[in-house]
Amino acid sequence: MGNTMQLLIYMEAAIYALIFFLGTAIFSFLNVVIYRLPRHEDFVTGRSKCPDCGHMLSFGDMVPILSWLLFGRKCRYCKAKISARYPIVEALGGIAALLSVYIYGLSIYAILVFALCSLLTCVGFIDHDEMIIPDGLNIAIATIGVAAVFLTEDTVWYEHIIGLFIISVFMLILALIIPQAFGGGDIKLMAGCGLFLGWKNTVFAFLQR
Repeated sequence: MGNTMQLLIYMEAAIYALIFFLGTAIFSFLNVVIYRLPRHEDFVTGRSKCPDCGHMLSFGDMVPILSWLLFGRKCRYCKAKISARYPIVEALGGIAALLSVYIYGLSIYAILVFALCSLLTCVGFIDHDEMIIPDGLNIAIATIGVAAVFLTEDTVWYEHIIGLFIISVFMLILALIIPQAFGGGDIKLMAGCGLFLGWKNTVFAFLQR
């Protein structure tokens, strides 16, 4: 009995370790999206390269977090310093994946929550760097909101529809009355998040700003 319990613990630990690694790998790709999307560069095809020397990176150069540590926080080829933001984003991905599964289990909703965290991470860093929120990210967030309505159980659909409008319309009115009160990207972002969260959680999230 004891050996069986110990085996189950090891298996659970291995599953969570795999989930963490998958999260870091996905957010490692998001580092590429964050860099290329505002520059209108293709982030789907084409190999990653060092932004300083332009050298194409191999798989061993891009192992999340570990490559940054093993190569002394520098490019393996030109020795240019690599920002700590890259492994931080990757670690955030691992944590987001773990929390999504820990809170919601191995479920469709956990995947949707992780996807939302992924997109919001892109939004946050791009907005910080460029002061813009690309429409493509807002469309993707809204798409996840629609998926949450149709693919998850115990969903009260009209609460999500109300969530779509309850804060975004308020922000739009303020933006019309007070110039530059909110940008269009912020309003669209709140609409997409509201569709995913439902009106109660949307109001709560807005009041925490």
